Formats: sequence, structure tokens, C-alpha cells
Amino acid sequence: MKNIFLLILVVIGVSFSGCKPSLYKHFIDIPSNVWQKDNVVIFKVEMEKPIQKADVRLAIRYVEGYFYDHLKVNVKRTSPSNEVLTKDINIQMMDKEGNYIGEGMGDLWDIEQTLDNGFEGFGEAGTYQYEFSQTMDDNQFPLVVEVGLIVEEIE
Repeated sequence: MKNIFLLILVVIGVSFSGCKPSLYKHFIDIPSNVWQKDNVVIFKVEMEKPIQKADVRLAIRYVEGYFYDHLKVNVKRTSPSNEVLTKDINIQMMDKEGNYIGEGMGDLWDIEQTLDNGFEGFGEAGTYQYEFSQTMDDNQFPLVVEVGLIVEEIE
């Protein structure tokens, strides 16, 4: 019995040894699963120390039935010293055959888009603010369930 318990602990330890701990991971629900153009999703990321290289990703959870092949989003990041970076990104949600991109579970799909070109580093300690807004032609953009931000340190 003791050997089985020890084996289970070893398997669990090995399973989690390759996982990178997230510095920040948070999701915000989109009311009624309709992302309004004026609904700016805001994340505040506290960095206790400067980090030169990080994997920063925008995460979108959407419902099957999403009928566009992409999602246009504006990203704005404000550093603790009020340096502002902005970027418009186009997230491919479907491939050329009309299949959803990302990881699906039931009727929910998750997709992550890496933010690069200046968004990878945190050169100073303090609070960074990320603002995401949808910039599609429609004021109301349906079937978006959650918007998230994931930050992992790269060693």
C-alpha cells in the first residue's frame, strides 16, 4: 500500500514538473456573451520585479457557432511609468476549411494569441495595465464568453 501511494506521488510530481507557473492568469466574463464595442476589458498585472522576457498571451473563449473567421482586437498596455504601447491584432478563429482553431471542449473553444513586438518584457516593477477592445465592424460581437490574459516568465 505504501509503495502505491509513493508511486502516485511520483507520477503527480513528474506530471507537474514541466508546467510553467503563470505570473498572471485571469479571465473576465463578457456579459450575455456579447462583446460590445464600448466594453473595454481591463487587466492589472502587478510585477514585483523586472522581467526581461515573458510570454504574454490574450486568451479568447468562444462558443461554437461563431460565424466569423477572425476577431480584431485593439491592445493597449500602460507601464508603471505611463509608457503606452498599442497594437491592433487579428486573431484567426477558423482555418480555410471553416474549422475552429484552438482547443474545443463541448461547444466551447479556447484560443490564445501571443502578444509580441514590445509586449514581451516588463522592464520595471509595478502595475501594468492591459486594455482589450474588439474592433470589428459590428458594435455587438456575439458568442465571446471570456477574455483572458496569461503571463509566463521565459527563462
